[in-house]
Amino acid sequence: MPLTDYSGFWVEDSAATTPYQDVLAAQGMSFILRQLSKLVTVTFDMSQSLHPDVLTVIDVQGQTDTYRFDGQERSETHPWWGKLVSKNYRNENGDAVTEARDLNDGGSTQIQEVDFTSPKLKKHVRISLSIRIHSRVGNNLAPMGKGAFAVNYIQGLPHEVPCVSAAGDPGPIHPSKVHLAPVLGTPLWVHITTYLSFTVIVLVGYIRASIQSLLAPPNATSSHAPIVDGFETFFRKHLYRYIKQCFNRPITSVPGPYVSLLERTCTNYDTFKVTGRVTKALNLSSYNYLGFAQSTGPVSDHVSDIVCQYGVTAESSPRMEVGSLDLHRDVERLVARFIGQEDAIVFSNGFATNSTTLAALVEAGCLVVSDALNHASIVYGCRISGASIQTFKHNSVSSLEAVLRDAICRGQTPDAGRYVPWKKILVVVEGLYSMEGTMCPLPAILELKKRYKFYLYVDEAHSIGAVGSTGRGVCDHYGINPRQVDVLMGTFTKAFSAAGGYISGSVELINRVRLYNHSSVYAEPMSIPVLAQISASMKMVMGENTTDGLCRLRNLVAVTNRFRSGLKEMGFVVLGDASSCVVPVLIYHMNKLAPFSVQMLDRGIAVVVVGYPATPLTEPRARFCLSAAHTMEDIEMALKAIKEVGDLLQLRYLSKE
Repeated sequence: MPLTDYSGFWVEDSAATTPYQDVLAAQGMSFILRQLSKLVTVTFDMSQSLHPDVLTVIDVQGQTDTYRFDGQERSETHPWWGKLVSKNYRNENGDAVTEARDLNDGGSTQIQEVDFTSPKLKKHVRISLSIRIHSRVGNNLAPMGKGAFAVNYIQGLPHEVPCVSAAGDPGPIHPSKVHLAPVLGTPLWVHITTYLSFTVIVLVGYIRASIQSLLAPPNATSSHAPIVDGFETFFRKHLYRYIKQCFNRPITSVPGPYVSLLERTCTNYDTFKVTGRVTKALNLSSYNYLGFAQSTGPVSDHVSDIVCQYGVTAESSPRMEVGSLDLHRDVERLVARFIGQEDAIVFSNGFATNSTTLAALVEAGCLVVSDALNHASIVYGCRISGASIQTFKHNSVSSLEAVLRDAICRGQTPDAGRYVPWKKILVVVEGLYSMEGTMCPLPAILELKKRYKFYLYVDEAHSIGAVGSTGRGVCDHYGINPRQVDVLMGTFTKAFSAAGGYISGSVELINRVRLYNHSSVYAEPMSIPVLAQISASMKMVMGENTTDGLCRLRNLVAVTNRFRSGLKEMGFVVLGDASSCVVPVLIYHMNKLAPFSVQMLDRGIAVVVVGYPATPLTEPRARFCLSAAHTMEDIEMALKAIKEVGDLLQLRYLSKE
């Protein structure tokens, strides 16, 4: 049998290899076994040190076994997809352990032998497995055909790892393109004090609310039903008002690398007065990823020329009537060419791009499976569509697969006594999550797409233009043909410093969106200056007659890497993927949000702080957005200021100093 070198692993296989890039939260090593009614044997040796906690073995049909190298073993098995016949392994003491378990008659999985010594001692590890699988659920699943395995050591890779491509040829997969969920070593006392501080804030708020209700005069509308929800009123009056000075700051300049802010004063935590003074600050707040927020330069000059020719607005009519200009179709063709899809349609509002498109694609009898941390525009669009909605854990491929299996097996009416399949299943994810800084595990999701036959909708609002070697988003980042994704959505408000959004896909898809999307039928068309801004900036990123776009992309990567590594070196809890230009830093304590923002502004740096409801109650954070317009001097100045404020507020939770 042939031996294949996978960066430290020797893999002996008895089946033809097929591509599968696994995405795991565990740092360590992983491999995938996939076969239908045929024996597969996988053996690998490794002499270097493994991660001391987790080795994950996944049978793609649903059997998940996690071996913890402390003498214990845990496993998670999904029903409907086979039964674990037997399990034999040796613990750290060398004792042989055998387990047997029957799940159902859907198939069989047998782990013949697992031998290992503790990786904590950095000793030799050898595992031999034999797997036999034969299963199929309902009519919604196509036969899997041939399959095999893939092996990746995803921690501390010194060089690029060979990976089998769709054509069977080896292609490089850089370690930075392997998604790793953040592993936070935050001390326990931080979590305890976070809960305690929030509890105190809420208790004090309720005490104040009770006193105010006793002393307040009778309300003339007390007999009416409340127009505002009770908790919303409580949150605004007794929690949000004390940190509202961090938000809605008025600016008086282009939101470029530096921004001019109007100074405000507030004496009662509620009413602001503008003093007339202006503060210039380093801008780490805006989504100006490629630095196109400029009032001078070739892009601005192009916008001025187009406005002189066409005016400011299109016809005062929706595009379905007489509101379409040649500029609209030119930009749509440009977007389709840039993305790599057949066609595209543009909208004047980014939020509505999601909310109205989803309502046009699915209806009652359809199922939408949405990431738990998807943007509010996606949530709203799913709700108004009338489709059934289920969520899966953020970026968890195993959770997504479990939801899909359950939904397919149960159908639309699980309690009606008969099986009714879904009209269609749509999985919705984001390319880059703006509050987490994480990227979706697109390769693994596409593998699931091949098996479960769902449609895939990817929101690239924050990734398009800012992710990938050519700025074409997560498909570019992972080296994936964008036409494997059914619906690619994006906005122009971030990397291109314009406004609105787009939907790209097949001609058939775009024709349906034009006809059924309310933003296309009823809303105002995109304005002339915005169309000109999109056209000029996108052509620059594509490298048409200039290399400025490539230089911007390279500088964005450089400043992002320096900023992220600098924060980690100082001991801050940093979230997100290494390639993300959105860098969230956990503050944990809500009562530290306002001081952090104010102290940073006092040092000449404008930052965004985020708390509930945009984040979980106990995970307030500062969110830094890097730009290609930033210089290394800007980054070093920011790191110095963040360190000072971090020491002042005790935010360097992982510091070893």
